[in-house]
Amino acid sequence: SKFRGYGLPVAEMISEGNIGLLYAVDKFDPDKGFRFSTYALWWIRAAVQKYVLNSWSLVKIGTTAAQKKLKQMMVYVNAHYAEKITVPMLAAAAYCSERECYRTFQSCLHTSPTDYIRTVRLQSACKMLLETDRTVTDIAQSCGFGTSSYFGMQLHAETGCTPTEYRAKWQNDDT
Repeated sequence: SKFRGYGLPVAEMISEGNIGLLYAVDKFDPDKGFRFSTYALWWIRAAVQKYVLNSWSLVKIGTTAAQKKLKQMMVYVNAHYAEKITVPMLAAAAYCSERECYRTFQSCLHTSPTDYIRTVRLQSACKMLLETDRTVTDIAQSCGFGTSSYFGMQLHAETGCTPTEYRAKWQNDDT
């Protein structure tokens, strides 16, 4: 429901969500004792967000000013998530005020700009944990978390496990 306001075909977003679900099914290991729903939700959300970002044209007919600003801010976050991003910087990327930035994220995505940034960073970090052998500290810094302890705290709050546990539980056995 948080992706309805983009004017994109619902069937296409469902298809992209299914791709994320298939990826989660492929990577999921039931013997590790964790809930599939939590794991799958990350991959579904990531697939739909990627589709929205790649498909949502700034010049699409019927796109509201708020949606255009949101797209500019989402593009900025996805291009700069490894760097320090503040709400004033995000607002400047869309040529709007901080208040409008907060209002746009809330009305279109039902989340705050800082939560969106954190989600993008966590999704990128989770992908790196699964697909690389980089250290947790390197991944934390590469994704804009600053310290590995802050990254670990954020990942634990979202998934219930530490970065090392996440990697051990979900990393493909053949890598």
